[in-house]
Amino acid sequence: CDDANSLDNDACISCQTARCGDGYTQQGVEDCDDAQETAACNANCTTARCGDGIINISSGEVCDDENDLDSDECTNACQPARCGDQIIQQGIEVCDDGNDLDNDSCVNCQNASCGDGFIQADIEDCDDSGESADCNSDCTVSVCLDGTLNVSAGERCDDGQESLTCNQDCSLSECGDGTLNETAGEACDDGNDDDSDQCVQCQIAYCGDGVVQADEEECDD
Repeated sequence: CDDANSLDNDACISCQTARCGDGYTQQGVEDCDDAQETAACNANCTTARCGDGIINISSGEVCDDENDLDSDECTNACQPARCGDQIIQQGIEVCDDGNDLDNDSCVNCQNASCGDGFIQADIEDCDDSGESADCNSDCTVSVCLDGTLNVSAGERCDDGQESLTCNQDCSLSECGDGTLNETAGEACDDGNDDDSDQCVQCQIAYCGDGVVQADEEECDD
């Protein structure tokens, strides 16, 4: 071409047809032309900006979804959404506090809860992702008579104290189990059903109880 002028922003530059990438910004057609992609100018000669739908690697963009949403897979900084970027990714994250602490209220971008396997500071005593021999299902340390039944710790009952049905060792109370339970009215418990010794049906044997005590009584009516 030859348009008889020396302008470098029209359709004919140095007798060559203007095109994107020639290093000259064509007026009314191009926003910019740096002869290649730069942080300020896209390869298609449009002004580079996050959200224009064009991934501009020179400006550090990794993605560009051409929207203003900050809660989808591509943030408004044109970076892939990730746990820890302080932006809650819709449908995936419940929280995002921007740290990798696993003892606060937000763990792996989910609300911390008892049973998640992480001990929440000042709230949980333990967290074994469920009941264990050392940790109750409510994330308190397991101790017999703490009022929480822990089968994993071998407890058969736990009423928080000795009761009519529960011994102090968290075993079920039964006369003859070898564990004295005064709350259940036991005066003794020798762990057997021998009615001729000193403990008869969990009561101290005595003359007049109707049971002959071996080597002590000749009769007892």
